Formats: sequence, C-alpha cells, structure tokens
Amino acid sequence: MGNRSTSATSVRMDGLSTVGAFGRHWLPAIDLALVRSLGEEVDASSMLAEPAGYWFRFKGRRFRPLALLAACELVGGRPEGAVDAACIIELIHTSSLILDDLPCMDDSAERRGVASLHRVYGDATALLTALLLLNLAHRRLARLCAARGAVWHERICELLGNGGMIGGQDIDLRLARGDSLPAGIDGAGVRLRKTTSLTVAALELGAFLGGAPPSQVDALGAFGAALGRLVQAMDDLVDGDRQPANGRHAWSPDAILSERRRATMLLHDAFPGNRPARRVLEGLVQFVVEQSTAPVAMLHRDPVPSARPGP
Repeated sequence: MGNRSTSATSVRMDGLSTVGAFGRHWLPAIDLALVRSLGEEVDASSMLAEPAGYWFRFKGRRFRPLALLAACELVGGRPEGAVDAACIIELIHTSSLILDDLPCMDDSAERRGVASLHRVYGDATALLTALLLLNLAHRRLARLCAARGAVWHERICELLGNGGMIGGQDIDLRLARGDSLPAGIDGAGVRLRKTTSLTVAALELGAFLGGAPPSQVDALGAFGAALGRLVQAMDDLVDGDRQPANGRHAWSPDAILSERRRATMLLHDAFPGNRPARRVLEGLVQFVVEQSTAPVAMLHRDPVPSARPGP
C-alpha cells in the first residue's frame, strides 16, 4: 500500500512539475507580448492605458495560452512562432472576465485576489476596457490569419459567439436568475460553452499553427472541450455550486474523475508515445483539477512586468 501511494504521489508531482517548468519557460514571453500588444493599442497618455493594463500586472493561471503553445509543439510546430496567438487568447479571456464581473453580470468584487476592474475604475471604463481588449485581439487575429489562413478568424468568432462563449454566458445568467428555458435547450450543456469554447479555440489554433492535419486539430479540440469542462467544474466547486441548481451540472467526485480520464484518453489515443508536450497538457489537466493545492506561482518564473504601455 505504501509503495503504491508513493508511486501515485510521484506521478502527480511529475505532472505538476512538467507543466510548471513549461509555464516558467513560456509565460515571460507571453507577458511581454501582452505588454507590447497594449502598447500598440494605447500609449501612455491614453486615459484607458492604466485600466487596460490593470489585470496584466497580476499573475493568472494563463493555462489557455500555455495549452496553445503545448498543442503547437505536440503536433511538431515551433511554440515560439505561436506566442502571438497565445497573447490573442489571453486578451479575449481577460476581456470576458472584465465583463463577467460587472454588476449587470456576476457583480464580483474581486478577481485574482484584487478588486475587480469596475470597482477601481467604474462600470463605464470597465466596459470600454473590455471592448478595447477584444478589439485588439481581433486586430491581431486578423493580422495572423491574413498570413496563415483567414478561415481561422471565422472559426474563432464561431467559438466566441452565440453558439459558444457568449451564448453560454447568456444561459448561465438565465439559470442563475431561475429563468425557464425553451423546451429542447440543454441549459447545463450550453452553459458549459462559456468555459469550453475559448479552451477549444486555444487548442485548435495552436494545432493549426503547428501544421497539424485536420484529424489532430479535431482531436485537440475535443481535448480542449474536456479540459474546459474540468475548469468549469472546479470553478463551480470553488464557488460552492456543489448541488444541481437551476439546471446546472452537479459535479460529483466521480463526474470529475470521469472527465479527467476522458481528457487524458483523448490525448493518449491521438498522440501515442511519451511526448514531452503531451505530458505538459496532461499536467495542465492535473493543475486545473488540483488548483486549490497547485499554486499559480508555480507557473511563473519572474514577476509579471508592468502592463502600463510605454513609449
């Protein structure tokens, strides 16, 4: 019994250390790309410069940008060529968080251990900042797609739209209010798209940039959906949503274990063999599930640079 326990602990630590090493290597490049991106959109004299850079000064999980880079490497690509795409995904994600925290949405007072953007700068500035970051993401995405394949801009918009992240957020708000949904709509399933869609976008875009064939893009997209469901499950548990309410999922330990196994098997089936990048993605699954005991700091090597755009 003791040997099996020690072995299991060793496997767990190996997964977390792998993703930790990957994060410490790549997150400084992602953070620098974010700062430079903001510098393209707003200069230091802009009234929106400070709120636009507010959250980028604080360490987040950044697991979607890391998943994008790992997917790129897994299919044989060069992650350094996908850092800009990782930055795009984080800009979209941050924009969605700012909107999610507004009083008309979840009315959250804090995010990442600090005051939410609207609590510091006001609702109107927070809304404009979210739109600015989303606009910047689309500008950079259009530039990327013009060089690599315009179809991916449409695909990302599809994943963000009514059938994806935005539609999922709408359903989440309706369920939270206790609204009844039209017959035939799987409220719990649609709600999950608010988290899964952007994760799918990160994995698929990383695979595309790595030169993957469609079958591998699809496989990593399916893994992204499973990873996104785990993210939502753990967020719900942290928020105290342990019981099914208003049509939401009930995340039992067995359900989480099943989703975790599904994510891992999707990777193993599509990418057999002991591939370092696959171990990173498996480590991200473990990191998400054990986020209460896997500190965000393990992913970061140096303090995040100031996000205030400079000259």
